[in-house]
Amino acid sequence: MEQTPKKESIHCHQCPAWKKSSFRDLTKENLDELKLQKTSFEINRGSTLNEKGHSTNGAYCIGNGHLKIVWNENNNDESIVKIASPGDMTGYRCLFSEEHFRATAVALTPVQGCFIPKENFNNLIETNTAFNKEILNRMGREIKLSEEWLHAFCRKNVRERMAFALLLLKENCGVLNEDKWILDIQLTREEMSSWIGTAKETVVRCLSDMKDEKVISQEGAHIVILNLDAIKKIAGH
Repeated sequence: MEQTPKKESIHCHQCPAWKKSSFRDLTKENLDELKLQKTSFEINRGSTLNEKGHSTNGAYCIGNGHLKIVWNENNNDESIVKIASPGDMTGYRCLFSEEHFRATAVALTPVQGCFIPKENFNNLIETNTAFNKEILNRMGREIKLSEEWLHAFCRKNVRERMAFALLLLKENCGVLNEDKWILDIQLTREEMSSWIGTAKETVVRCLSDMKDEKVISQEGAHIVILNLDAIKKIAGH
């Protein structure tokens, strides 16, 4: 079920993801108006933020936590098309095309953020040139990433796609600890297989091989990148 936001109780600029968001350069006037109109949300792992086919009445901004953006198939199988992280937004592109949500956003971790109604979002686009430019830049970056991911599916084998996925996770949720990167997210093997387009057993085997090669390790439920250069080489970067 789609999450119903509640009234916001903190300022957006207090959010740890503020510096990564498209709202960081808003004027004081814009911020004051946004404070009155936005609402907050807080959901747990497995809860749905927005659902495919539902009306797009605004944009969801992620402050803390991670989401999987999925396409649900007729047989109830899901395909993960993106991992959303702090500073990301969901639903905003559908506002431009005036479509319903094209995918479903499901929490991978506890997630906090805010919801900006369509009218306020569109008003910022029309009145704030810097915000308008940032949204266009964001769309350009997301299109570039989608093209790279499509290329990976067309040209790379499973091992290479796995390494590419680990690099994306490192960028979005990696925590540097001395000379290793801890991925601060817990993806099940089923979720990983859905994301890179292969069987769960292949994911298990691929990760096991990388562990044997001392490229990655496991700390509890978290994957740890031990050799970043080796991951980049496998991914073809």
